[in-house]
Amino acid sequence: MSNFQELTEALLALKQGKVDAAVLDTRTIIVWLKNKPRARGARQALLHRALGMGVLENDSDWLDAINNAILELWDSKEFHAIFRKWFERDPDYDIPWFPNNHNGLTL
Repeated sequence: MSNFQELTEALLALKQGKVDAAVLDTRTIIVWLKNKPRARGARQALLHRALGMGVLENDSDWLDAINNAILELWDSKEFHAIFRKWFERDPDYDIPWFPNNHNGLTL
C-alpha cells in the first residue's frame, strides 16, 4: 500500500501502473475535477459508487451503532440533505436493507 500527500501523485501512480487502485474521498475528486475540462468524462466514472466505511473486524457494537445512525439519517432525509451539501446532487442509490429488510445485512 502507498500513501500520497497530493491527489495528483495518487492519480499519476495509478496512470503509470505503479498502483492497482486509488481510494479517494469523493468530495476531493469533485473539487479536483471542477477545473479540469479534459477530465469531465471521468467525473461520472469516478463518482458512480456508493459511500463506504471501514470497521474493525468483529466490532459488531460499533458496526451496529454506525448502521443505526445511517438508518436514522436516511429515514429523516437528513442523509440526503448532507449528501446534497457536499456532493452537489442527490444520492443515486438506496440503502438495500432500508427500512425493514435488514436480515443481518450491513452497509
